[in-house]
Amino acid sequence: MKMATDSSRCRELIASQREAEGFLKQAVEDEARNKQEVDRLERYVADSQNVLIRLEQELSTILAGAVDLLRTLTRRKRPLPFLKAESAPEVVAQAKMIANERENLKEAKEILAYRREQLAQNRRDIPYFRQSLQRIFALQKEHGC
Repeated sequence: MKMATDSSRCRELIASQREAEGFLKQAVEDEARNKQEVDRLERYVADSQNVLIRLEQELSTILAGAVDLLRTLTRRKRPLPFLKAESAPEVVAQAKMIANERENLKEAKEILAYRREQLAQNRRDIPYFRQSLQRIFALQKEHGC
């Protein structure tokens, strides 16, 4: 009877070992994938921040040019070329691009935070699965499997 119990226990331990190896393999693959995604998102966020800075600088230049034009026209007592925001298409277009880039950046930062949390979870899981495998191996040795 002891032999049957040990054989049954060994089958259970081998099944547990395969399951733990599968979990460990998946956690390692997930960690690698999440690491790549975090790296890619960090580059995207940095690029997006640079684009946003550039767009804001361009808007500043456009607005400074508009102010200079207004000063010149008011000194010469000429009629102003635009009275509404819709009459300044360059400024409106630039402002829309800035708003769009800000929204993209916000979304990318949210995804990045999520991926970083997933990566941290993977890094917690891997040692746990390795430790589980060590315990299974110790039990297998103890039962002569």
